[in-house]
Amino acid sequence: MDNNLEKERDLILQEYSADYEDENPAEMIIYLSLTPEIHYQIQLNFKNFPEKPEIILPSALKQEIGDPNRFLTHLREWDPHNPPHIVEIIRELEGILQHIIYPNDEMENVMMEFNAHMSGPYRLHVLLYSYKMKTYEFDIIHKKPHPPSLSFSPELEKILKVNELRTLPKWPRFSLIDIVREISRKIDNRTRILDELKKLEKRNDIQKSVRRSLNGKLTINTRIQIETNEFCELEIKLSEEFPLAPPEMELKNVSDDKIREEMNELLISQYNQWQHATTIVELLDDVKAFLKNKSKLICQICHHYKCPKCGKPIQTQIRGISGENECRKNCADCQASFHRCCWVEQIKLMRKCPVCLTPKTILF
Repeated sequence: MDNNLEKERDLILQEYSADYEDENPAEMIIYLSLTPEIHYQIQLNFKNFPEKPEIILPSALKQEIGDPNRFLTHLREWDPHNPPHIVEIIRELEGILQHIIYPNDEMENVMMEFNAHMSGPYRLHVLLYSYKMKTYEFDIIHKKPHPPSLSFSPELEKILKVNELRTLPKWPRFSLIDIVREISRKIDNRTRILDELKKLEKRNDIQKSVRRSLNGKLTINTRIQIETNEFCELEIKLSEEFPLAPPEMELKNVSDDKIREEMNELLISQYNQWQHATTIVELLDDVKAFLKNKSKLICQICHHYKCPKCGKPIQTQIRGISGENECRKNCADCQASFHRCCWVEQIKLMRKCPVCLTPKTILF
């Protein structure tokens, strides 16, 4: 091997990781590690040194930054009579790459708030966590002063399209952080709604129908009916801010108008106490429990229509049939309804009404 070529090779190996074959030591692959996430393999051929060496960049990198013979000063001004060391070319390339992968101020803001890192020149990779910690990824390419462009992963594209974003077309009125926040909210909204609908689909005891309005709200009409045929019908509206914003619930119909006011108070309470982790099914279960609690045909001990011991209802719903076909007891103080069998067992055990807690004897 020519001494000059050997010297150039050794200077490179002192600073950079590289591979080469013993038969062609002047043809090398240089490994540039710019960040923990960004690595490049640069092909280098300087077998004709001191003539200009050949540098081949990865195709994606070359597409981003162009021909190295144009942007690298050492190559552009190469003088074979007074050539620089090959390692100086690599240093210059590394310096340029370090500069162009440094995030701009808007990218810095995204990296401070979200899980994101630079993945290449002018390219920011963002990882967002949705409901139940499922991950969605996308890239932001932002070469100022040009507006940012977005590239969604296939998984993200299944639930959200770039052209659905409202903030992106209004850049720079909305900044990069506003765009990412909108994406995060939409992911949270759509994955959560999909999960809510799956939960409702599994509930045969809740009748439901779903429609989406022109303003983006999803409306779920539900009918909750207990075994006594008492029921209520609710209209639930989920805005684009759901689950950060609570669902709007309106009582449309109820089998007993006497409990309408209390039912509305329950819905207002659910709205005011809404938490991000609360589910629609949980709210509807609370409504169902309320119906059972207010029913005069549901036992306030076992919470069923028919007695678990004798199989008879508190009160038959067929006129003219009573007595031995019923299993009924009302507390004389609070008028709460019980199966007679449940009442006897409760008084034997606790000696008081389970609702009003008034002391009782086993006599009835």
